[in-house]
Amino acid sequence: MVHPRPPPFTCTVHLEDLRSCFANLPNSLGQVILRRNAPLQNSVIELTWTDKKTERHAYVTWSGSPSGLKSGLNNGRYDKGDVIELDVAFAKANNISHGQLVTLKVMKDIKEAEYVNVEPADENDYEIVDSRQSFIESNLLKQLLVVYSGEIVPIRVNSNLVHISIGDLTPSSKYAKISSNTQVIVKPILRSSYTSTSSANGSHLPNSVRNYGLRILPQGFLSNDDGPYTIHVSTTDYPNLPLMHNNLAQISKVPQPQYNARQDHEEKNDGEAGTVGIGSLCVVVKGNAKVPTGHVYVTDVIRENIDLETFGIL
Repeated sequence: MVHPRPPPFTCTVHLEDLRSCFANLPNSLGQVILRRNAPLQNSVIELTWTDKKTERHAYVTWSGSPSGLKSGLNNGRYDKGDVIELDVAFAKANNISHGQLVTLKVMKDIKEAEYVNVEPADENDYEIVDSRQSFIESNLLKQLLVVYSGEIVPIRVNSNLVHISIGDLTPSSKYAKISSNTQVIVKPILRSSYTSTSSANGSHLPNSVRNYGLRILPQGFLSNDDGPYTIHVSTTDYPNLPLMHNNLAQISKVPQPQYNARQDHEEKNDGEAGTVGIGSLCVVVKGNAKVPTGHVYVTDVIRENIDLETFGIL
């Protein structure tokens, strides 16, 4: 049986410490969703509101709980039936204010993301995200089930609250569900060991001695027929890479301390800037529109030569 999409609901936002990106919905809307006999994770709700004459959108999934139970809103200024409860951190990150009027619409035919590109908000967030990536991937579905490009997501990692920005989705979509099959790809934030503006004597460094960190995509992300020693980067990163003649570049695996956000990255030696350590390789670099910004696709031959791992950095 095909159920018609429920009509839009107009509600007032009430902020609570929900500790997730799920929403508590008005009982009237919840009952409509339940009658569809669809899994709760498929109940994606679009929030629409106006901010300084600009229409804004956000997407949430239903927690399964009705609004008003925790705060007793039916005894306050709001009627229990016209309130949506959102997490304080989620609302703040996405500029949704307490008391904001929003229109709710139940979405249909939601795609599931195969890959989600995320970028930590700053270097301190990156250190936590990178060091606890397995924990985040295994616990992400407890805090989030739908993502959209441009969203700022607050994620709780034990006692820490970190913020990540959602980038490109694969397959391409405005918003998408995530599941245990979704690969979360964290864009690297790499401080170069060498200044990119001037050397010790004040002269500018050429591109050939600058470092550029890229996160390695999973095997099978692309079908690479360009040879065993060719790597693919995004068309955004390509013009900024320190390439040599004939689009060649020297690559090497970045050890953990070099991209730890709290690590001191200043070079301690008087050695030549830009020297590549043991395990380096000369490869051909090509730009590819399918590669997300901040990432690189390498062949199995390159992986084996310099011991690269998926989601590591070179």
